Amino acid sequence: MSWTHTVKYRDSLSYVGQMALYLFDTRDSKVSDLRAPLLLSAGDGKYGGGKKPVVYYATSLSDAYIYYSVYSQRGPIASGVLRPKAGTLGVLSIDISKETHWAAEIEVQLYTVRDGRFLREEVKLQRTQPEKQLQITWNSFRDRLKAGDKETWSFTLP
Repeated sequence: MSWTHTVKYRDSLSYVGQMALYLFDTRDSKVSDLRAPLLLSAGDGKYGGGKKPVVYYATSLSDAYIYYSVYSQRGPIASGVLRPKAGTLGVLSIDISKETHWAAEIEVQLYTVRDGRFLREEVKLQRTQPEKQLQITWNSFRDRLKAGDKETWSFTLP
């Protein structure tokens, strides 16, 4: 689905552009009526908890060399070249097994050059935080054989 929009700025200036919305399922192999030179989606935008970071990409360009880079706050994680067919939905699984610490956020960038224009798309993936429940067990002890003995409280964290 695509539509044209016009934005007026002051009295005499305006910008006319097009927007497109592409709906696809992660099991799809093609994106129908793809007009965007680069399409990049972070899926649900999350990773962690046993789920690897994954992004989905497509291009309308034939014979495109698409370069990708993956970064975290600590620096580069991965990079490489993709050679997708035009209109085909691709999946890029990001290998973070070599990372000693999973970053809270990673950024994926795709870029290519076509007809002298630099084209770039980027998405960010957030690491899901485990839901932590603190479980405290309270214990009390009072020596009932000694008159007037104080009660001793302790707690245990499993």
